[in-house]
Order: sequence, then C-alpha cells, then structure tokens
Amino acid sequence: MAVGVGPDAAGKVEMPLDVPPWTAASFGMGGIAFSTEAQAVDPASPVGGPILEGRTPLVALGRRFVPAATSRFQRSAPLYFYTEVYDPALGGAGLTMEYRVLDRQSGEVRQDTGMAGVANYVRPGNPVVPFATRLPLAQLPAGEYRLEVLAGHAGSGQTVARTVDFELN
Repeated sequence: MAVGVGPDAAGKVEMPLDVPPWTAASFGMGGIAFSTEAQAVDPASPVGGPILEGRTPLVALGRRFVPAATSRFQRSAPLYFYTEVYDPALGGAGLTMEYRVLDRQSGEVRQDTGMAGVANYVRPGNPVVPFATRLPLAQLPAGEYRLEVLAGHAGSGQTVARTVDFELN
C-alpha cells in the first residue's frame, strides 16, 4: 500500500492484503481503504493517473483519498472509506450501495445507510466505479467496529460485500 501526505509525498506500509478471486467479466468490489484526508483534484490534471510506478491514487468525484496506515482513528477527525465496484456488464446502470457500521463485539448495527443509488459515481464507458464517502462518527462512542459495504443492482440478485474492522478512540 502506498501512503502519501501532501501533494508529492509518498510512503510505504506493509500489511496483510486479502484479495478475493475475481474475473474481469464478473461483478465485484475491491477492498476497503480508510482515509483521514481528502483533497480536491482537477479531473483534467495528471493527479488522477499513477503517482508512483504501479500505484494509482484513490480518486472519486473529484477528490483524492490518501490511504490511512492504521485502522485506529480519533472520533473527532474526519474518516472516509474508499472502494471500487467492478461492473463490466451493466456499466453502472441501477448500481446501488449500502454501508453499515456494526459493533464488533455484539454484532449490533450502529449505523445503516440503506441501499441507495450511486449513479453520480459512474463514469460512462468505464466498468470501474470508484466510491468514497465520509463516515458520520459523532454518534458512535469509542470502541471496536466493523464496516460492512454492500454493492448490488436494483431489482437483481447480484450483490457483493466487503468488511473491514476499525477502532475509534
């Protein structure tokens, strides 16, 4: 994972990476990356391209998200998550997403967005749909949580889910 702070800085962190099997012809979703930093970018600038050899920045809706090197966060700081949905067959038509924050110990749902359309994230002709949003942490007490992100198509049985654990201080 490449980590950068500032427009030209980058660093490296090693952590386990779980990559589920996937083929280019199937509906799928990448892993979830947390970020505490979102920077506006010009879609026409080269910032949307690789900044280091073999590494592409995480950009969604004109904002670049810098991956966090930890899964522990302060409740008072902004926290975003980023993922990419791969939709080769339908090109994003009817694409929906939902995220839920669960208490890691009890499994209790602490936040749930419900399924919502994400058409504004779809780039015509591109099967990769980058998605990012800020998590509302103000209502959550300090503790251990699991973020569950689901993607699907309205009216179809096609769904995919990813989870990642995190801690709030």
